[in-house]
Amino acid sequence: MSFFTLARSIYRRTLRRIKFIDQSGVIQAIKRANPTQSAANHPAHQHIAPPGGRVWLKTYPLSNAELDTLNVLLQQLDIHLPAGELLDYLAPLMTDGDVNLLVALLNFLTGQRTAQPRPSRVIRADELPSALSAASVRLNILFVTGEFPNPVHGGGGRVADFIKVLSRHHNVYVYTVFDPDQDATAYEFLKPYCRNIQAINEYQAFEGHPERIRQFLAHLPDMDIVHYEWPRSLTNYDPAWGKRHLFTYMEAVSLRVWMDLRHRPPLSTDWLRKIVILIRSLKIELVDAAQIEALIAVTEQDANFLATLKSGGDYYVLNHGVDFDQFCLPDHPPEPEALAFVGHFLHYPNEDAMQFFFDKILALIRKQVPGVKVYVVGAEPTAKIRSYHDGRQVIITGTVPDVRPYIQRAAVCIAPLITGAGLRSKVIQYAALRRACVATSVAMIDLNLADGQEVFIADDPNVFADKVVFLLQNPSVAERMAAAAYERVRCNYDTSKLTAQLYNIYTHLGVRQ
Repeated sequence: MSFFTLARSIYRRTLRRIKFIDQSGVIQAIKRANPTQSAANHPAHQHIAPPGGRVWLKTYPLSNAELDTLNVLLQQLDIHLPAGELLDYLAPLMTDGDVNLLVALLNFLTGQRTAQPRPSRVIRADELPSALSAASVRLNILFVTGEFPNPVHGGGGRVADFIKVLSRHHNVYVYTVFDPDQDATAYEFLKPYCRNIQAINEYQAFEGHPERIRQFLAHLPDMDIVHYEWPRSLTNYDPAWGKRHLFTYMEAVSLRVWMDLRHRPPLSTDWLRKIVILIRSLKIELVDAAQIEALIAVTEQDANFLATLKSGGDYYVLNHGVDFDQFCLPDHPPEPEALAFVGHFLHYPNEDAMQFFFDKILALIRKQVPGVKVYVVGAEPTAKIRSYHDGRQVIITGTVPDVRPYIQRAAVCIAPLITGAGLRSKVIQYAALRRACVATSVAMIDLNLADGQEVFIADDPNVFADKVVFLLQNPSVAERMAAAAYERVRCNYDTSKLTAQLYNIYTHLGVRQ
């Protein structure tokens, strides 16, 4: 069974259980997957081949090889529509820049089809042998980060934790973008762990200016390892920066967008706009990232998705974690009927999650626990999320200096994710602070926690609500579940142990003692 067949099956089952979208939309999506039906249902957009049989996208004439490649890509993505017909629908929504991105993507994939490299491999970092230990050699390691490593969002916490742990035995340097209003505190926290930080105050000044990195490195030792974090960092790639280069997909954005398509009727304007976003994401995640020799995904699902579309590479799986030595706090009694959710709301799956919770689940909980209180903790809450705030039973905090006290206030933590890819570090944070969690299956992807023992997993709103109520009404069960989850994540998701897996990747790339 292919990745896309399996993913489609799992996702449709999840959507049916969640009941978050109109089921007729799913039925229509299945019907419209037939290319003959999709054309017949949209007579105003019938595809008419231009004179000479060439297919044009705006002013660009696609070659037969490019069209063939696009058809193969659409089949891989389970989009059953002829390439020429789809391009007719997309053309009004695409800029000239979008056309250039699609052409670059198709040329890259066409080259791959011609070269016929071996299939890409997905390699779990924890299964690699290692000849490198923490103290065996002192490395010079450069992080080029397209966002500041600010723990206010999950990816920032991951990078900051790796920098902290690596700095115990290696020389760490950071070249990063920096927002003085948002990142000043995180900068001061990170500075003691770095030999040097070059912070660029504007994205435009950071993006696509490798000459500034050249100036930064001019008086520094040669770099053994260069980490590129977030897609913006790829615009500054240069093999001259170091001996080995690694890029991390904090989330396979193209997978997230592909999954979002399942919420929308094919050929609707919203669906077509998602296709344009998918093209942009694939160009970055397949073409731009191909220049890096080691590609790291945070879940097997992300890695498998990318490996299905691109041949000849290796995708290493290295999960998120937390630095237990610094993250954990002495335990405090929770508020008896309090729930907590943690997430950065510029990442729209967090908004989707809480909209699903407030619209479908909370009322069911209140029927049995009228006094339940919900803390929604995280930066940049949208207007929709802020509209749920009442100051008494629903508290939307916005940015807070430290999420941990809010997690500790909760008797039960929640992760009602229904969209998105990547690994949900919030679930690890809940467990690290010994709080029981109820989560959807989307939130638990690639997290090794046992349902019913270390976490409750529920997609149906009624079941989700019942699990929350059960834990609120049985605090001793919640404590036992939280304790078991703590032991599991301490074993599997402590950044100190994940750093040992990172050394495995270094070894696989040829770094030796």
